[in-house]
Amino acid sequence: MIGYNINDEGQTFLVYDFMPLRSLKHHLQDLLPNQKPLDWNTRMKIAAGAAKGLKYLHDESHPPLVHGNIKPSNILLCEGYDPKLSDILVFKERIPEPGESSQARYFGHQFHFTQQSDIYGLVLVLLELISGRMARPNEHSVTKWAKRRLVEGMDFTKVVDPFLKGHYPEQGLYQDLSLAAECLQHKEVSRPRIGYVANVLSNLASEIYEPTAIQINRVDTLAIGKIEKERLTEQWRHVWCFLY
Repeated sequence: MIGYNINDEGQTFLVYDFMPLRSLKHHLQDLLPNQKPLDWNTRMKIAAGAAKGLKYLHDESHPPLVHGNIKPSNILLCEGYDPKLSDILVFKERIPEPGESSQARYFGHQFHFTQQSDIYGLVLVLLELISGRMARPNEHSVTKWAKRRLVEGMDFTKVVDPFLKGHYPEQGLYQDLSLAAECLQHKEVSRPRIGYVANVLSNLASEIYEPTAIQINRVDTLAIGKIEKERLTEQWRHVWCFLY
């Protein structure tokens, strides 16, 4: 944010840098017919950048801040798809006002703004980046939808956005879904801190996926995948799906 202005009528206007690529929402939920979908590397870059922004608010600002409004429309994209968090709703932990209830699906079942509710919202965005599906407060929500597929033993790759056309690293997907399960636990105290989340996503974003890369040891990869799939399925059995 560059600054703000309050006019004579008491209205407050926030001034941001121009973001030529608009918001993440425009690249996931409002994709135009001729618009190229985001590739895997770009999606991971956006997730890692958003986590880095939250880490600054939670761990590096004084006093620590809560964003309170993490969702795709509030993740703005500048050149190179570098994300910027916008529309910070609160500056300290508190219970939301009645008019803010529409944001409930992004801050979890406790219905109050905390650092852990920020992490909950961030991971819902991560699931949207993986699946291309929007977090909705109904039976078709991204969390219930993903949990049903993972717990019922279906192919874990079925949760991936079809626009990726199979161009993503299986190991990276496993790690993303495992992180999501950790962050979507019912009890806030069971969820990891933002430093851990940011570190995992940063590492995943640094592992650039090359669609043309040849898998050297396919047998070992499949063996590891089976073991991790069983562990991942068990993790997702404990994911809390309130409103999702």
